[in-house]
Amino acid sequence: VVSFYPNTVAWLKETFGVDVPYVPLGLDPNEYETATMEDGHILSIIHSYQDRGWSHHAWKEATKDLPLLHIDHLDPTQDVYEYADLRRALKRSRLYLHDGEQEYTITLVEAMMSGLPLVSFRIPGIERYIEHGVNGFIGDDAHSIREHCQAILNDDGLAESMGAESRARALRDFHEERWIRQWGEVMRGLPR
Repeated sequence: VVSFYPNTVAWLKETFGVDVPYVPLGLDPNEYETATMEDGHILSIIHSYQDRGWSHHAWKEATKDLPLLHIDHLDPTQDVYEYADLRRALKRSRLYLHDGEQEYTITLVEAMMSGLPLVSFRIPGIERYIEHGVNGFIGDDAHSIREHCQAILNDDGLAESMGAESRARALRDFHEERWIRQWGEVMRGLPR
């Protein structure tokens, strides 16, 4: 068993005394164009958030009347977004608002690989992805999330520098080559 959820690794150790390797996801950086941020909006991508998100009401309050593209592929009232549409949205958005109930989603890493600044509510493990004030912001409530989003929306230099930091962190921590090497180490360690 291998996990790309660090919290699952910790839970298995604590609950069952089992050590499970943690292999963070790896993405091919060539698959992600550098963000142009030309559409100037906040992007969030999560399914069924209204039903399962920890911060749904605060998220709605934080983003009210701000330029926002929220993609929920399970919402029948929304247009269908194919994967090419999602990648186009990642390229053209100004920032990525992570609105999940845990720190990890593939879209968070895709946003980093695209070079988007990140904003997230404080949730367990989010610091593995966002260094507050460096590649994005972490907030505790709707007011702080709104302020962080507005800061990035209104400051080209801040958006660009945080986006560059996100991309650099993604290349360092979530590059496909690192992922392949780490899986190789796991496989070599298996009994034959």
